[in-house]
Amino acid sequence: MLISTLRLVLSLLCLMLVSGCGQDEDASIAESTVARQTIESDPGTPRQAARPHPIANRSPLGYLRRQQGSSARNEPLTDAARELLPTDAEVWCWDKRIWSRAVQLANRVTRRRYDVYFAGIADLYAFEIHLDGWVCRELENVGRRADGERELALADALNVFVHETRHLSQTGSNEATTTCTALQRIPAATKALGASEQRGKELAHIFWEEIYSTLPAEYRSDKCLPGGELDEDPGDPDFP
Repeated sequence: MLISTLRLVLSLLCLMLVSGCGQDEDASIAESTVARQTIESDPGTPRQAARPHPIANRSPLGYLRRQQGSSARNEPLTDAARELLPTDAEVWCWDKRIWSRAVQLANRVTRRRYDVYFAGIADLYAFEIHLDGWVCRELENVGRRADGERELALADALNVFVHETRHLSQTGSNEATTTCTALQRIPAATKALGASEQRGKELAHIFWEEIYSTLPAEYRSDKCLPGGELDEDPGDPDFP
């Protein structure tokens, strides 16, 4: 009964670096169940308040919540998330020690056959986004151009961040759809973070060309392509 409750409450995103990872069916079901209660990003939609959050002793979200302090709340990312969503979301960044413990608990709760790495966790009850510290550090450099692996890391971090915001929207119940939507909204997120949309388009193209094809199968879709069903602007040949 404890495990069933935890699976229902816990919505986990597993978006890795290029090495990738797997996700089992139970985690997907948990995300789909909770995501039905969320709303789409519509400027006309009233902003929602956070719902009461049932904290389970072994839940990584419960663990993160017990560690929360004002220093872990990231104000620039919180402001950016609120520009992308009609909810008063909050973004929290964690150091390696705390995040490693949360990942261990996430794997224990979902009873995975093998451990996986989570770069971010979206809490659909409290409207909170929890991120591994490297994601937040990379996003501090969104306006600075770099070469090679640093640009890849920044593109990856942007997609993690936007992906998590999409988990707080109506499109967040399916990983492949969420990934494709997030990919196309990287320019908007880049602008919300203080850089130009053109910079965001460059980074979105890097993610599309260098990282997207390396993601686990459940994070990719044959409908995510120029003119495809998941193309949000099929009239524009410049995808994403």
